[in-house]
Amino acid sequence: MFQDLPNIYPTPVSSGKEARQLASFYNCKHLYIGGPDLEQRRFDEFYYAQHQIPFESRWSLANVPSGPRADILFKQLNPNNEPYILVNATQSGDSKYNLRMNNPGQKKVIEVFPVTKNIYDWTTLVLNADEIHTIDTSFVHFVENIYALGSRPGLFYHLARISKTEFTRRLPWQSIEYDKNISSLQKT
Repeated sequence: MFQDLPNIYPTPVSSGKEARQLASFYNCKHLYIGGPDLEQRRFDEFYYAQHQIPFESRWSLANVPSGPRADILFKQLNPNNEPYILVNATQSGDSKYNLRMNNPGQKKVIEVFPVTKNIYDWTTLVLNADEIHTIDTSFVHFVENIYALGSRPGLFYHLARISKTEFTRRLPWQSIEYDKNISSLQKT
């Protein structure tokens, strides 16, 4: 995602303290995401406002090329080029949800899983799916980026997990509600 920005060096850290120390060592700026004033109900808009970036940039600058393994992954997971439904039912930490999906034609179901470290390797699968079903994870944002200034039918946003945050969606997602008293979580 940052490959064309010469002044950004993504670096994994284990804590905020480590991030601040690293920023000091490299004599660069450490920018917090969120903080005590974080507005949970509009997290994405708050993030852009916090860094004085026009929120419209969220979509106008979203065009990113496919990952280097996008076509290989498509062929690996759909070798017969069958019609399919792409499903992301797993959140960070490997908690998986049972999603209610209508599949009367018994189309192939391809589940998103950590087969690659580059989310953009899923681009070809997103572009060719008949339907996309997802819970509230970064995968929603990824799909929003792919179709940033366009549209597509067959998007299903499953409200299977409770989240304090909300974010702006532009695509025509059909929301599927779940009873909050009955867990749709399946331990994996």
